[in-house]
Amino acid sequence: MKINLLVIEFDYHSFLLSSLCSVLEGSNFQLVIFTTPKIWSEVGDENFKNSVIPVLKSKHQRMSNFFTENAHHVENCDIVYFNTVASNYRFFANFDFNKPSILRIHNVNAYFRPWQSLNFSLTNFSYDLNHILGKKIWHQDFYYRKKFLKKVSYFMFPNEQITNYVKSQIILNQNRILEPPLEYSYINEKVVKTINTKKYIQISVIGTVEHKRRDYLALYKAIKMSISQFERPVSLSFLGKLKGSYGNRIKEIFKDLECTNFQFSYFNKFVPKEEFESYMSQTDFLLLPMKLETRYQIYREQYGMTKISGMEIDMITYQKPVIIPDGYNLPNDLDKFATHYKSVDDLSRLIIEWVNNKTFITPVANDLTKYRIKHIQSTFSKTCEAIINKAEH
Repeated sequence: MKINLLVIEFDYHSFLLSSLCSVLEGSNFQLVIFTTPKIWSEVGDENFKNSVIPVLKSKHQRMSNFFTENAHHVENCDIVYFNTVASNYRFFANFDFNKPSILRIHNVNAYFRPWQSLNFSLTNFSYDLNHILGKKIWHQDFYYRKKFLKKVSYFMFPNEQITNYVKSQIILNQNRILEPPLEYSYINEKVVKTINTKKYIQISVIGTVEHKRRDYLALYKAIKMSISQFERPVSLSFLGKLKGSYGNRIKEIFKDLECTNFQFSYFNKFVPKEEFESYMSQTDFLLLPMKLETRYQIYREQYGMTKISGMEIDMITYQKPVIIPDGYNLPNDLDKFATHYKSVDDLSRLIIEWVNNKTFITPVANDLTKYRIKHIQSTFSKTCEAIINKAEH
């Protein structure tokens, strides 16, 4: 059964849009993508053939005019798939698609418990005030987002853990919750698996080096405690751009730890894809010194409970084990390749154990069957076929 999917992404998730196109390439899906030139340039369409049709909205084009000009795409689709909706709530709340719709939710609290999750901060006072006055009062986002959510047919959450959390904690008709979710990532069969002949252990920390989402001081303390006990050389790499004075300060304290048994590398700019993948091919395991509580706009979110970390995507794509904080809930099939730390001392102990004894378990493709492209295509196709059949009857 051929499925015509209208995909909408006017905000910022170019990576997830690219992942969606890659996963559904060569399947029974025909994708029409409503997006912006900027987002589509970040996706890059050189790998997608006739199964993807991008329709780009110019910066100054009114949303209503864009949809009027492209009404035939809406009429011809089977399902409207919102990859992200973080703006334009008034328009989407009032536009009649007359088609079943799926909305991907990336931040549970912001969309389903906004009032209980408000998280104002003195350090972000100007941003918070402008957001409240501009988005929530002037644009009436609270009202129109709620109205839009009532119109959406189905919701899809990042993984099984968050789906189960929503089912148990959020008042939402469970018939509107889709599972299994469409995975954020997939096993990249093109990733080259190198034969590990290294005499050192490569540890990688992925993501921008900034203080909001990571506790680099805790990692620093753990590494400092561990170096004297390493029985083989260790190379630690920050695979993300150093951000501001904080990033530079973190760089300096880790550089001061360098010795015969410990080397440190970092980037002052965005890591080029080829270089990133080269590092990942040599990586033995990932380290995630994450702060579990975070903010999305003005809302409190918690990694592993109401949103996921990009670390899960990297675990799947590059099939790497990880050390993560206690309290981050991974899906069961990923959790067996992770270990959780409760304190700086605990983190140091685990690093030493993994470095000296190599007790980590590296996932292989057969362990992660549901993240294979063919499996994702099949399950998502069955989900969409069921939605279409229900709408027709």
